Amino acid sequence: MSNAFVLEQELLSAVDRRVERIVGHLLAAGPVTPFEAQQAHSLLVGSLHPVPCVADEGNLPSHISMSSCAAGDTSLEQGLPASSAAPDFNSLAKGWDVPPEQQEVSYWLSHVEGTIPPEINGTFIRNGPGHLKRFGRSLVHPIDGDGLVAALTLTNGRAHIKAKYVKTKEFVEETQANKVLYYGMMGSSPGTLKHVRNLLPMLWGHAPHVRIKNPSNTNVLHWGTTLLSMWERGLPYRLDPFTLETIGVETLDGVLKESGCFSAHYRFDDAQKRMVSCALKLRMGKPCTLFFYEFNEDFKLVAEKKAILDNFHYCHDFILTKNYYVVYQTPMYSLDPAYLRKWLLGQLTTDKLMSFDAKRPSRMIVIPRDPQNTNIRFFDTEPTHIYHFVNGYEETGAETDAIVFTACAFEKAFTMEFDKKTFLSNLTKARALLTEYRIDLLNNTCTRRTVDRCACEFPSHNPHYDTRYSRYAYLMACDQPEGTRNAPFEDIVKADVEGQQRSVWNAGYGNAVCEPMFIPKDGATQEDEGWVICQVYNGSSHETQFVLLDAQNIEGGPIARLHLEHPLPYAFHGQWVPQVFMPSQ
Repeated sequence: MSNAFVLEQELLSAVDRRVERIVGHLLAAGPVTPFEAQQAHSLLVGSLHPVPCVADEGNLPSHISMSSCAAGDTSLEQGLPASSAAPDFNSLAKGWDVPPEQQEVSYWLSHVEGTIPPEINGTFIRNGPGHLKRFGRSLVHPIDGDGLVAALTLTNGRAHIKAKYVKTKEFVEETQANKVLYYGMMGSSPGTLKHVRNLLPMLWGHAPHVRIKNPSNTNVLHWGTTLLSMWERGLPYRLDPFTLETIGVETLDGVLKESGCFSAHYRFDDAQKRMVSCALKLRMGKPCTLFFYEFNEDFKLVAEKKAILDNFHYCHDFILTKNYYVVYQTPMYSLDPAYLRKWLLGQLTTDKLMSFDAKRPSRMIVIPRDPQNTNIRFFDTEPTHIYHFVNGYEETGAETDAIVFTACAFEKAFTMEFDKKTFLSNLTKARALLTEYRIDLLNNTCTRRTVDRCACEFPSHNPHYDTRYSRYAYLMACDQPEGTRNAPFEDIVKADVEGQQRSVWNAGYGNAVCEPMFIPKDGATQEDEGWVICQVYNGSSHETQFVLLDAQNIEGGPIARLHLEHPLPYAFHGQWVPQVFMPSQ
């Protein structure tokens, strides 16, 4: 046994004892230092993105069953792919791993099958981790990867792709040093010995040198003339929409200085021509502050709401209606001191902190948009976990006052395990189902029903229908028959809350789909009048393509396949914008 190994174990043991005392202090209700606040924020509010998969129906909560779908709705059985062959997860795992020399690109696509409708003119901008390895060190989870923004421009029947890394402060520093300097939110570290050295100051009562990276890898937002890349635990970065070059950190004229962060998700209020987003400022041992920001078309703040909430430590997405914001208080995390101690020592990744805790509340929180109305209301609901909502609206009448919305709701077995080095959650044990919630404001109740049987996540809808009734959701899904196989996500499902017009497109064996994005048609008079665009990866050929589907004929398959000359890593979230950003424009 080497002296270095013995020394490392002695240091770990000493640091371990010191960490137990510090963790005890972190969990106390007394004052916290700036470092402790940052550390707590890193532990509990990081940008986590689930990609679940089907489990068996027996794992469903008792009040959710396949029979809760509309009686006699045979459409649920339509479009099932016939293949039951075992997936090749090793091949699909390569979709996270693309050689660095193939990542930052710019070119016109020369291989297009089918026809890009000439009336589609705009840009699909998407964000996600560019790598699973940095300077020879493997990341423990894709969520720790630096953001790689790609823009697929469709104009005059042609397609152009460009992609660039978000040059965050941390990305630039590591590139210049040619080594990993920062920790990832999911537990990726600069290395064992360096990690031990970083914890040594704790032996003398000082803060450890644990610096969490802002990878800016979760989503993008184009509003007004501004393009942002976001990661909800930190400030956004401003990008040049024509070149994707990084301009710098953005505080939106100082609006974000108090919260210090900006959500990865946002909503639109077409009636008031506003974009609405949020931010969560965590304080360990004290109430947390949830900010809601409403911006006009010039990206100027026109309304702000602060909600002080106890034991509210996570907010990835929210629902916007005419008069309310709705968020979900999840029971899917743990504040067990032993877990936090192991995390600080690098012995436990954050995915194990995200799991069901029966002691925590599961409830919907309804917050009035009116800045003068401070009546925040809480509605208990069956335990689940929700990362992504679809859409919501209000039902009002002589005897009705309700908020109705849909979301992808997980089973209680959910964790953030990087299962099979392919999916972002424990896909073999827990799935999410498209679920409709109804909050009765008159009777103080919250009920729910299952809308669709497929395992799903990363939903999208027609953004012009934010705050009002909408029927359709477009889902990244696994739509296999019950009892066969549960993965991968190789289907796009168009789900219908009315249970009448469900349709499915299957990408075929060996393929995996990313978040489908709805493209509204100019002058449309129907909600589903438009197209769906989706990034698809083929594990056998290590190739990426984008497919265009007619939203009113999903089962008809792609009207165009846009083949890239290089593989593009899997994406998290994106946005379709009706602008063409080309340097010649």
